[in-house]
This record gives sequence, structure tokens and C-alpha cells, in this order.
Amino acid sequence: MCLRGRSDAVEPTPADAFADSGLVELLGLPNGSLPALERSFSIGAPGRGYTCKTYDINLCDATNVRANDVLSSYHAVEKELPVDLGTFGVDVDNIDAITFGPSWSGNKL
Repeated sequence: MCLRGRSDAVEPTPADAFADSGLVELLGLPNGSLPALERSFSIGAPGRGYTCKTYDINLCDATNVRANDVLSSYHAVEKELPVDLGTFGVDVDNIDAITFGPSWSGNKL
């Protein structure tokens, strides 16, 4: 899978301090969409140092490159940010997973 975009990890302070980011969870939907959870930790970042974002990854227009020995041209997977958990006004912690659940009346959590 070729993914356009990269993790939005916060740079550590000082610059040579510990920082890590990556994909934590990836779920599949029948329409080719993949809800994804990415988190990062950086020493010196605001709050506890964690960031956590959900992305919608769309495979529908991406080139299937499985049989290619060399990538000369392709259309990358698209990645959109629907939710940055840091925008809810609480310190984000070390979140490890996402899951599907029932629909709630009025789409409110």
C-alpha cells in the first residue's frame, strides 16, 4: 500500500529527545474505507506529550501495486483527518485501539 501523507508527530524538545509515532489500529469497511488510529509521543510536547488522531484512508482510487516489481507510476492511497483527539480540550493519553459499536440516536456519543 502506498500512502500519501505521513504522521503528524510533534517534534520533541530538545530536538534530539525521544519521539515516536505510528499506526495503532486499522479497521476495514466494506466500501474500501479504512478508519485508522495514529498516535505519537514526544518529550517536551504540550500536555502529557501524546497526540492521537483518527484518519479515513480510502483505497478506492489507489493503484494495486502487488504484482509490480518497480513502482514507476501509481495513484497513492488517500488519507483524510476527520478527528484530532487533541481538539476536545482534554489531555490525550496513550490510546491503543478503536472499535466499531452500535449507532446511537442522534449520532451523539
